[in-house]
Amino acid sequence: MWRWRFSVWPRGGGPAVGLRGRPAGRLFWRDLHASVGLAASAVILFLALTGMPWTGIAGKQLQGWVASQGLGRPKAPGPNPWEAAKGHDHGARETLPWSMQAAGHIMGHGAGDIGADRIAAIATSRGLAAPWTMTLPANWQTPYLVSATVMRAEDARALYVEASTGRVLQDARYAGFGTGARMIEWGIATHQGQEYGEANRLVMLAGCLSIIMLALTAPVLWWKRRRGGRLEAPPRAINRRKARTIAGAMLVVGMVFPLTGASMVVALLVDGMIRGIDRSGE
Repeated sequence: MWRWRFSVWPRGGGPAVGLRGRPAGRLFWRDLHASVGLAASAVILFLALTGMPWTGIAGKQLQGWVASQGLGRPKAPGPNPWEAAKGHDHGARETLPWSMQAAGHIMGHGAGDIGADRIAAIATSRGLAAPWTMTLPANWQTPYLVSATVMRAEDARALYVEASTGRVLQDARYAGFGTGARMIEWGIATHQGQEYGEANRLVMLAGCLSIIMLALTAPVLWWKRRRGGRLEAPPRAINRRKARTIAGAMLVVGMVFPLTGASMVVALLVDGMIRGIDRSGE
């Protein structure tokens, strides 16, 4: 049997990132699991945080807060909310930059429609290069919306054109967004591997592969920690200070990511039940 001994970041008497022992042994899998997690922790945390805008609860709250604090798009020239034109909202929201999807809706004033071809010509004359998406007005009061297909955060742009006259009601660009919205748009584009090209995609891919590796090595490590052919919980921590630090970190993570917190609560409940059964059988 061959034995691994590889360390790139020594700490004290042993490696913080490295592999030791044989693949058949528990030490090898413990080092593999810990090293992958430590090496990729920054990317995994970044993916988790920048993925929150897409979540059903935290994402909607964040989106509403950004809009209410004026940290999103520039103030719309019309006071009516998106809800005033449900059909327009449904078609346009998916094409807009994230930070603009909860912003106020712009109203036109005249009657009539100059047509999509003239709207496209107006967008081109304003320097809005393809690819872009055009959303047709839901009624005579709502404008055309021409929104750029966002690859990098700086590409975010939405042009509102009055249907009856071709008057540009608003030309919202990334540079005019609030600081919070710009940061979120940058985080989304980087999360998707679009902001910095191929290097960006490779780093995000490495983070995703690391998550898969952690999910695969965890059950193997769990199985190899058996003692006497029996699965059991690890011994209680000797260093109480470190244990409290880890518990505090887990509490914060559980509060920021509710589903993760719920899974930790379930794990604690199951562990308590197993311990209770073991004590009753002694």
